[in-house]
Amino acid sequence: MYKLFTYGTLQDETVQQMLFNKKIKGIPDSIIGFDKKEINLEGNIYPILIKNQKSLEKIKGTCYNLSESDILICDEYEGCEYKRITTKLTSGIKAWVYISSKE
Repeated sequence: MYKLFTYGTLQDETVQQMLFNKKIKGIPDSIIGFDKKEINLEGNIYPILIKNQKSLEKIKGTCYNLSESDILICDEYEGCEYKRITTKLTSGIKAWVYISSKE
């Protein structure tokens, strides 16, 4: 299983149904060391994280346990504007998170 921290549309039940054909359960968590910005993709606004080790802002989200195939689905869904990295959540859990690929 893979741990994935989400802070945007992957938390939405409609998106989960579209991607995985089910609602996935997760636990609330948060992350620091990033700035949360917005990005316009094809006329829609989405949140995006930019690495900033000086930031103390706590970005709230959800941590999910996903299979390898689920992670690959997420990679395709997030597209080229995002990249997946590992980081430590405020709970101490090590998880994947999608951030800006422009770094």
